[in-house]
Amino acid sequence: SEPDSSARAWALLAQALSDPSKREEAASEARRLGEALGDSKLVAFASEAQSLGASEGRRYQEACEWVDRAVEVAQAQGDPSDEGHQYWNAGFVYGRAGRFAEAGRFAEAHDRIASSLTVHDEVHAVGLRAALGSVLGDWEGLAELAARAESTSAANEDFPCQFNWRTLVVCALGAMRLGDEHEARRLEELGRASAVVAGPAELEPALLRLAIL
Repeated sequence: SEPDSSARAWALLAQALSDPSKREEAASEARRLGEALGDSKLVAFASEAQSLGASEGRRYQEACEWVDRAVEVAQAQGDPSDEGHQYWNAGFVYGRAGRFAEAGRFAEAHDRIASSLTVHDEVHAVGLRAALGSVLGDWEGLAELAARAESTSAANEDFPCQFNWRTLVVCALGAMRLGDEHEARRLEELGRASAVVAGPAELEPALLRLAIL
């Protein structure tokens, strides 16, 4: 690709998201080019990549600052899909930083948008809520979420996604914590049977927690 071109910027972004050893350097250059080219979508995704690099480096405050930038740019775009994605990503970034109140607000904002987009977006919305619930020990909330997790997963079965199965296992943990072993085993088996993306199911920490229980 030509220097300072759009193709160069997007290639750098692809490198940033696929190669951890070059992530932060490539993301920084992609963001610089995005700003120079006036490509707000590129700036948002490059800022997201920089938040990932900061999280991997355990620089969590910096990661939150980068994801705030990504959210700000996405909001200005006026594209509900991109805006929703950045809310979703921000929920995880703030969760890793231990800032759960903010993470919860981002989860709610994403959920509101997801309901007007695709069932895959809804799967992501339920997945984020379940992940936060499991960290906070909100077992009742997870139990209430289980039916929605099951229905969205079934509706999205033709679109491969790790949250199709992962959220079911997380909800199984909630049921087990409440003493409903039958429901916990049912949800666990349902999730394990469909763990075709980012599997095997043993990579989901909630499964280890279930085994300990």
